[in-house]
Amino acid sequence: MYVTGDKDEVVPFQQTLLLHKKSTKSIRKEIYVVSGGKHMNSWRMGGNTYWKKVVDFMKFCMENEGVELSKDEKAKAYFADT
Repeated sequence: MYVTGDKDEVVPFQQTLLLHKKSTKSIRKEIYVVSGGKHMNSWRMGGNTYWKKVVDFMKFCMENEGVELSKDEKAKAYFADT
């Protein structure tokens, strides 16, 4: 999971988008962009949505630890939050 603020002054926003695009082996490739978020305040700017996305992603990871998903399951997980 990539979390980035579109105003990040440390890791350029476009760099995070590129890293996300190149992450091809993840069973759940996800990105959450916090509008107006900077490097150290995206958690605050994102509020409850930020924490829900992080918790949901962690739950998914824990529930699927060591599981090899089928191509259909990977597609479903990939598009779950889009």
